[in-house]
Amino acid sequence: MTGMKKIVGAAALSVLGLAAVGMAGEGRGFGGREGWSHGGGGRHGFGMGLRELNLTDDQKSQLKQIHEQQKQAMQPLMEQHRQLRDQIEQSLGSGKPDATRIGQLEIQLFNLRSQFKAQHEKMQQAFEGVLTPEQKAQWEKLRAERQQRRQERQQQRQERDQNDEQERQ
Repeated sequence: MTGMKKIVGAAALSVLGLAAVGMAGEGRGFGGREGWSHGGGGRHGFGMGLRELNLTDDQKSQLKQIHEQQKQAMQPLMEQHRQLRDQIEQSLGSGKPDATRIGQLEIQLFNLRSQFKAQHEKMQQAFEGVLTPEQKAQWEKLRAERQQRRQERQQQRQERDQNDEQERQ
């Protein structure tokens, strides 16, 4: 099931990235406030840290257009992902799941994940193409800081899980 979690996690990250970028089109971040944010001001996904980049109105407009293109490109992939997940759930709940069929569906999900990744990379390149060299440097700094925080949280979770396991024994 670890592979399944990775696939679902990748899809969820793609959706979160799109949601963060999508907030621009909903008037959050791009509109009234600078930078994209989620709900109470926390930064998530692709849109994290845009406030610190001091984007021009033209850049914001370009990024909004990139988001719309990405959204259109991702829509069929997300629908295909949902359909595959539904088929797997139905097979697993059928009483006599067909392991071969489930394996084939999982392979399709794996291949779909590479399409998600390719779309994300395409959007990332388009996004970075809008930035000035100074903004790119700031963006890379923000990404590195975010990665560091993610690793620290992962390590904390692992330590907590180990402690929980030791307490159960």
